[in-house]
Amino acid sequence: MTRSPRPPAALTWSRPRRRVVGPRGPATSLSAIVDWLLAPKAGRTSGPPEDRSEEPGGPGGSSPSANTTPDALERAQLERLLAEVGTQLWRMRRQMVEPGTDRAQEPMRRPFRHLSGLQDTLCDAGLETIDHTGQTYDPGMSLTVVACEQRAGLDREQIAETLRPTVVLQGRRIQVGEVILAIPQDSSPDEATPTEGPSND
Repeated sequence: MTRSPRPPAALTWSRPRRRVVGPRGPATSLSAIVDWLLAPKAGRTSGPPEDRSEEPGGPGGSSPSANTTPDALERAQLERLLAEVGTQLWRMRRQMVEPGTDRAQEPMRRPFRHLSGLQDTLCDAGLETIDHTGQTYDPGMSLTVVACEQRAGLDREQIAETLRPTVVLQGRRIQVGEVILAIPQDSSPDEATPTEGPSND
């Protein structure tokens, strides 16, 4: 009995991996990449030596991928981008947790773990997002107070809600937080006029 030839297997397409031109080796970490992107353009190479040595022509050889470095992206633009990324992840986290806690809602436990892992990675790279809700307010804090509300049972001004978190990149504030301030009920709202924090460092 002659067997008929087996039909060819269906072709499977997979999305090609994009190669990131950036620091490599033990510190192919997000922190190293952020350091590299934030370096002054005059001192930034088109690619780390390890990357260039793998390209045609050996060390120093020309490479099409070397042109993908974001030289046109200014530091201020990158900081705004990272601040927005941190802010949006912070908002996602707030939607996933049970009110007044940092515990994930039951249906959100799995995506919450992934979100927490991403935030941990960014934190290791030096990107920190700070929620000020519940903190005692001090006029010297670098925050923008957008509104005040009287609240019973308070003896000191307290941050009632964070509308926009403070974002810090490698110890440098890149976004000033925006908050709503709760003041003691017997206080005059004029005593806690909404104020705007100082501009980014």
